[in-house]
Amino acid sequence: MKTQLACGMGSTLLAVCITVAGLAAAQDFPNRPIRMIIPYGPGGITDVTARIIAPPMTEDLGQQVIVENRPGGGAVMDDLVAGHIAFVFSTLPTAHGYVSSGRLRALAVTGLKRNAAFPEVPAMAETLPGFNVNAWLGLFGPAGMPATVTDRLTAATAKALQRPETSKRLIAMGAEVAGSTPAQMGAYLKNEMDRWVKLAKEVKFELAD
Repeated sequence: MKTQLACGMGSTLLAVCITVAGLAAAQDFPNRPIRMIIPYGPGGITDVTARIIAPPMTEDLGQQVIVENRPGGGAVMDDLVAGHIAFVFSTLPTAHGYVSSGRLRALAVTGLKRNAAFPEVPAMAETLPGFNVNAWLGLFGPAGMPATVTDRLTAATAKALQRPETSKRLIAMGAEVAGSTPAQMGAYLKNEMDRWVKLAKEVKFELAD
């Protein structure tokens, strides 16, 4: 799923942690609750998206999908509202509530076109032709996950995203629903990594001490 951005750009990952002990367990999958690990606190795009898709996945899989927050990665909104920083690049769903309530002002979206959730906010491509940066959410499992488990989770996720009520809620937040296969996700991830590594080298980006 891709999400266009308000006030800038931030990238997030949605991770699933599943314990599958051997092929026998894989054949019976799912035979226990599934934990969806979110590396951020409640309220951000990753957390909100996970809580939207978890119920339909639970229904489809026949086992509860439990969303578990493990904060440590979040994407600075309270500091922005408080005036400690001047602006921030954030996913639109994360900024949506702040912008809608008038606490923050959206300056631009970083995709190629305006977002349906805030059609009055210009796209940066309108002044910088070709500018296109999107944050995205991906569903990941541990290395070595059996193909049968991967296929089952892929199907359950796709069904959840295809539900009208699910896609409607995500689109209303400014997200663009775009489910993909594991192979497509892998290719997209490699392309994104290559893209940003190349850019970092071109601008001689270095981590601060």
